[in-house]
Amino acid sequence: MTRSSQQLSSVNKLDNGTIEITFTLPWADIQSAYDQQVNLSIEQAELPGFRKGKAPRDLVLPKLDQNTLYQKALEQLVPKAYSESLDKHQLKPILHPHVKTTKGKVDEDWELVATTCEAPDITLPPDYRSEIKKITSVDKKKQLTARVDYLRTHASLKIPHLLIEEETNHRLGHLAENLSQLGLDIPRYLQSKKISVENLRAQTVSQAKMDLEIEFTLERVRTLENLPDRQKTLDFLSQLD
Repeated sequence: MTRSSQQLSSVNKLDNGTIEITFTLPWADIQSAYDQQVNLSIEQAELPGFRKGKAPRDLVLPKLDQNTLYQKALEQLVPKAYSESLDKHQLKPILHPHVKTTKGKVDEDWELVATTCEAPDITLPPDYRSEIKKITSVDKKKQLTARVDYLRTHASLKIPHLLIEEETNHRLGHLAENLSQLGLDIPRYLQSKKISVENLRAQTVSQAKMDLEIEFTLERVRTLENLPDRQKTLDFLSQLD
């Protein structure tokens, strides 16, 4: 685990590929953004006996939800602070961050932690060209599959845990949506397949990890061979002899 810090933000890189970016929002900025949200809410308030936006401030304020106002204030401030932290620490995340507030007291600076990950570093065997040439088959589709699998299993890479989790959740959500369109649900699907929820997730995690490894490996080949896109990369691997 490595850690680097600066005055208003720090980065913690975990062994599983997760990146935790801790940054501070000055209370003055939070108060200013909060006040803007209060003023906006008052302008939009509709109370009996008053036209929209004309109700007295002292009547509107007790009806406002402070938690909602602070949340909107954060939505205004966090993107800029997060972007500045990325620039400061030279990070290039590939996932939208999950942001949580770890310190949030009135009249004090607030601390937030954004969790994300970067694309994994990938190293291919230096002799990968000559090695995949040895993988041949009359069936060209099987040959290509075997060559891609060779590259995947011999590449040095570690897919970030967050990325696998994100892809897994996406696939399970897509499955649930497809089942719904067929008039089915997950429990009945599991019953028909005779598998548990845990097994379904484990299978999905395994397949998601393998597919991500393939995609990052192909992207590395594309870069090394200066190819324009994924299809040209597959063509290159298929035709290499």
